[in-house]
Amino acid sequence: MRLPICLNVFGIAGVFLCLSAMADGFRPDSDLAAGFVDQVATSEIAVFPTIVRTPYISRYSTASRKTAIEFLDKNGLGTARAEDLQFYLGQPQGQSQFVFFQDSMRMIGEQLENYDRDADYILVIEVLFPPRRPGITEVFGIHVYVLDSGGNNAFSFLLNSHHESFADARLSTSRDTAEGKERLAIKSTSVAMKALKEQIDQLRQCIARSAALEPAVVQAGVLHDFESRLPAGADSHGTPIGFSTFGDDKSTARISTTTAHPALAGAAPDNRALQLDLNVKGWGGVLYRVENKPIDQWVTQDWSATDGFSFWLHGENSGTAMYFDVLDNRKLCSTIDDAERYRYAFFDDVAGWRLIKVPFKDLARKDIGNGAPADGLGLVNVHGWGLGTFDTDGPESYYIDDFRLWSGPSEEPSAGVATVQHGAFEETRLSEASSRIIVEPDNSERLVVEKALELMCQCARLTTDRGFRYFVMDERALIAGGRATFRLR
Repeated sequence: MRLPICLNVFGIAGVFLCLSAMADGFRPDSDLAAGFVDQVATSEIAVFPTIVRTPYISRYSTASRKTAIEFLDKNGLGTARAEDLQFYLGQPQGQSQFVFFQDSMRMIGEQLENYDRDADYILVIEVLFPPRRPGITEVFGIHVYVLDSGGNNAFSFLLNSHHESFADARLSTSRDTAEGKERLAIKSTSVAMKALKEQIDQLRQCIARSAALEPAVVQAGVLHDFESRLPAGADSHGTPIGFSTFGDDKSTARISTTTAHPALAGAAPDNRALQLDLNVKGWGGVLYRVENKPIDQWVTQDWSATDGFSFWLHGENSGTAMYFDVLDNRKLCSTIDDAERYRYAFFDDVAGWRLIKVPFKDLARKDIGNGAPADGLGLVNVHGWGLGTFDTDGPESYYIDDFRLWSGPSEEPSAGVATVQHGAFEETRLSEASSRIIVEPDNSERLVVEKALELMCQCARLTTDRGFRYFVMDERALIAGGRATFRLR
């Protein structure tokens, strides 16, 4: 779906109409939508008089209400009954049609407190007219409010001239009279009810397809060795699937596979790796969305049988902030990338190859403003992964190889060497020359420099105890729960 284009349609009133690009109306997400579609055939629906609204006055149409009831009955969409409560919405408020729509829906929900008869759902249609124009009267928008008995949005949506059914109906007349507006309101109701049925049918079909499409269960092992062509395509909604790049409008990102990379110990001479060329001013990187075989549908994988992921990364010790995202669950029947992101944040602070190995428990949820669910890291519907950076301060090239899932312990300390709890951190001795340090969040009021000095002193004592005075801190990362980790060697 393209981003809305907003036009001022109310002039001095300052209300803007945002035009979307869907063919049958824009329906915002609702957690109640699937339940409504499943129950509508056996539900009781209270239908209220249609609100015929201009910037300055509202009328109420019972003839339009009758049209809606007849449509519901004819198409088996519940048991409809007429109600007479008239909702007062006042003058239009807001800077876009969507804000206008949301404000009206909220006021209808609040006024349902005056409605004391039980019904499973309520239906209200609102037909919107702009200020008078000489020689023409036209509808510029239709709002269909489907709420549950508590006033919560169940299946509401809006229509305007960028929706096919609305545009084809030609909702205008040369008769700028109450009678002319009434006829347009009835005609608009027919358009709205057909769109409602289409929306219901679409969601039913999508739910059925989703139920039939089981995610592929993935066991521990290599998922991407980058030895073959990178799959790339798009789904029916235009979302890139397979491998693609992302970034802000001031950044560039390119991907390819190559054998001309720095040698990786243990790899064959002709081993191929993913090359990621970045020049990032804000954010950018590579994204993998799980694809089907024809590369035309975004599908999912079940990673729940594994404990984490790993990959080899060749860095430049540039200090650049980097992150790896697991793309978890999406909303049911979504048409956009609203996958929930769980992030492992780290730094390019090692020159050369290193193995990055991350337990899923160390991932922290990251809100990127895409309207993702917030239902926890489930791993039974993983939609992909992404690797990105923030400002690279110029061109940088990274190489990635052997992305795999693993099961078992996340660390492999030397035999007989245990985890040691120090005053300010926990140490896992990976070998006689290397330790993994985990620093827990400190909620005290001490200055940052005091905390850093305490940690440095404790690390210095540790290295003296271990038999060497100078040490390197690298492989820094920020993990779930506010903790930080790094390697000391």
